[in-house]
Amino acid sequence: MQMNQSQFQANLVALLAVGVILGAMLRLPPVYCVNDASRWDTVWALLNGRGYVLDYNWSDGKFEAPYDLANCDQVKIGNRFYSSKPPLMPTVLAGIAWVVRAVTGMQIPERDDFVVRFILLLVNVLPFAIMVILYAGLLERLGYGQAARLFCIAAAAFGTYITAYSVTLNNHTIAAWSAFFALYCIIRIKHEQQTQWRYFVLCGTFTGWTVANEMVAAPFALMIYGWLMYGHSKQTLKYAVAPSIVLAVAYLFTTYLATGGSLVPNYLVFHSPRYFYPGSHWLNPQGIDGANDPKWFYLFNLTLGHHGILSLSPVMLIAFYGLVRQTKKSLRAVNMIALVNTVGLLLFYTVRTNNYGGGAQGPRWFFWLIPMWLIAMAPVVDEHISSTAFRGLAMLALLVSIVTVGHAMSGPSGPWSDSWLITMMRARGWITY
Repeated sequence: MQMNQSQFQANLVALLAVGVILGAMLRLPPVYCVNDASRWDTVWALLNGRGYVLDYNWSDGKFEAPYDLANCDQVKIGNRFYSSKPPLMPTVLAGIAWVVRAVTGMQIPERDDFVVRFILLLVNVLPFAIMVILYAGLLERLGYGQAARLFCIAAAAFGTYITAYSVTLNNHTIAAWSAFFALYCIIRIKHEQQTQWRYFVLCGTFTGWTVANEMVAAPFALMIYGWLMYGHSKQTLKYAVAPSIVLAVAYLFTTYLATGGSLVPNYLVFHSPRYFYPGSHWLNPQGIDGANDPKWFYLFNLTLGHHGILSLSPVMLIAFYGLVRQTKKSLRAVNMIALVNTVGLLLFYTVRTNNYGGGAQGPRWFFWLIPMWLIAMAPVVDEHISSTAFRGLAMLALLVSIVTVGHAMSGPSGPWSDSWLITMMRARGWITY
């Protein structure tokens, strides 16, 4: 099959992005933050027959799991210690790690230099590359011009935090590519009349997997299913619902095992004895974990400040304009899903949280929405790319966004560190944490 020029460009950009991610990944330690360590400790526990129990060695008071959690991402239930992270994803990774061990004899922590990076390649890097390529194909089928497509593909590959966080284990990048695949399938069904059963199965699977990695994506799932049911109720009930039910059961079952017998995930009961046990980090949180900004300033920082969606990734200004203006009639449903979830999450996190997601670059709780924003960006770029003023501003916005990504991938802690903007604000005394 002959590859056309657009396909070649998309594949080349995706390849370049993969090279950048892998280069940064090889420079960084395999496990280097309490956030990813918490998940790798669970993988280690499952591989070594401990179930989800991490535990201390009570004889000498030492933590037995290989990666130090610093009391930050662990909970205590009864007399046992568990990771505070949702357990389904580490369970899947433990299955992959078991296969790697069976085939190569390598396991964590002894050979985490290979095992961790190999798994990250499978669950972060390759899905990200596929997302970029499918996004490029979607833009072409929607009829956008070559210049607009190339700009948007570059933004998807190099201009968002999905790229930066693909070097480390986290739920946000996994939820992001999963949400994109769900949207890709429903666009194929709704706008391209591709009603084969496989698209419904894949849409249901990726929708459920998005929620399994970001519980706040539940409204997104409901909206996807509502849209599917409209005009395709039989296929939805027959093919799309079952995968989500399977994932929901698996999520609840692993949660039951990883909480010592509760169906309530740990992070839904943050203000409980699970977190506030003697010696816990959360009894006296330090730094940004102890931040208590006024809500108006908190919202500002999540949008235009040191963790700002638009200040750190200004290319998304174009996307937000697209969400509001709704320039592409065929994408109004997708844009409405994105707009409702964006506004809803901004309000939710402003009211319910105070630490910006802890020691992390960017507004990581919002990363799974990035694919929706990228879809909303394309019609705006296509409409205005012929304007010299727009091109200049768009290129500048993309440049700053790429600089942000590059900054997040540098340093010994990678994206689990301060953004360039929070560093600047702290140096000027605008914030003290």
